[in-house]
Amino acid sequence: MTNYLTASEVKTIVHLAGTQIRLFLGNSDAKDFKGEAQRAITAFHYRPASFTDEELLEKGANVDNAHEYTVRIELRGDKAGGKVAQVVAKGVWGHPRQTALAALRKELERYDHALSLRTAGSSSFEFNRAGVDKALPVRYLQARWPQVLDQMKYVPGPRIDARRRRTVIAADGDGTIYDGPRATHLPTLQDGPVFAPMMDYVQAGGIFMLISGNDLNRSFKRLIAGIPRGLYPRILIAANGGADLACAGTNGKPVFINDYRNEAIGAAAKYQEFPALDIVYIGDDSSPNGNDRPAFEAVGKERAVLVHSLAETASFLEKWTHDQKIHTA
Repeated sequence: MTNYLTASEVKTIVHLAGTQIRLFLGNSDAKDFKGEAQRAITAFHYRPASFTDEELLEKGANVDNAHEYTVRIELRGDKAGGKVAQVVAKGVWGHPRQTALAALRKELERYDHALSLRTAGSSSFEFNRAGVDKALPVRYLQARWPQVLDQMKYVPGPRIDARRRRTVIAADGDGTIYDGPRATHLPTLQDGPVFAPMMDYVQAGGIFMLISGNDLNRSFKRLIAGIPRGLYPRILIAANGGADLACAGTNGKPVFINDYRNEAIGAAAKYQEFPALDIVYIGDDSSPNGNDRPAFEAVGKERAVLVHSLAETASFLEKWTHDQKIHTA
């Protein structure tokens, strides 16, 4: 079964999401909100014609500047034949987001589509194929560990041999390893305090996997900047809500893992038949409807690390890598 959404499913999702965004903006008072929410509501009341489905899609179309628009719909993935990896709709803030979430889930039940819907950030909804979430790359990796390492061209480090110990640190992106997006720019890993302890871990031989609900190409650029080329074979990125998995090519561009897009759901269903991973997942969203929850559940309570700042992530990585060096010395 493919991880990707069909053209028909995408059309349905865009219509439903656009309707909920317009309902929120049209029925909200800007005085009750602050920041980007207040600006979006004001803009909608001034010119609602700028918030049609077509306009929202246009604002989310360019991966390099979509973050500049506070209200948008993004179609993520390679979009071949009208199929996409994920649909993300941004533009509902505060308590009304839970109302919109319930309404969207109810509407989706009317259609013959097995879809999942989760919240992300402060104002977004993420739509994926059912079974595609942040748990999928974790379970796929357990089932296909040697094959993935072969494609990555993994070489053990001085302290950690991931082939032997199946060692992985996985983490969310925004708010966990780098700051969230700004209207003016997208913060990267090397901009913040997580970069140095992350490099210590990877240099020791450990594999790091970013699991992001965000666009793969956008997330890859934010992750790879500043990482020495010799460490690329220890980097993985799962993005588009878990629909795609890639490693870092020698040219500094993502290389999709063979068969993941079409075989991940089936392989992950049998993950318990394979040796367990020595894995932790670091995330910043404890919400039951948040996109970190599936990954937390996949690694288990003892290996789920909830952080509230980049400094907490950096501190955890420093301690974890130190403990690993002692253990493997």
